[in-house]
Amino acid sequence: MNCRSVENLIDLYAEESLSPARMAAIAAHLKGCKDCAALAHLARPLPRAAKVSAPDALKARLKKALSAAEPAESPKLRLIRVERDSVPVLAFAALSGFLSLMLHATLRAPNSQKQAVELGRLP
Repeated sequence: MNCRSVENLIDLYAEESLSPARMAAIAAHLKGCKDCAALAHLARPLPRAAKVSAPDALKARLKKALSAAEPAESPKLRLIRVERDSVPVLAFAALSGFLSLMLHATLRAPNSQKQAVELGRLP
């Protein structure tokens, strides 16, 4: 086994996810190659942390404090409330815009004399 092959497989070697034959071949290479041995040392998995549980007294205090606290109003609900309060204002603004566009379209000057005659503005 050469250094390039070991570099490609070092993570799987560290996780012991290779076949026994490949594990043995890499182990033999690591005994004779300081660079790959250092790489294998860096690739080794970290030890798993022990599971720790909170003491029962702390759990009880947290449950009591959380049940006594008032639920916080979510920002999303606050946004909906603001939108509901502003619906009449938005409706008025939309209606005003629509009416001004209609008025402008009705009163605008015709583009040609033919259109003016058709609209009855010229004899």
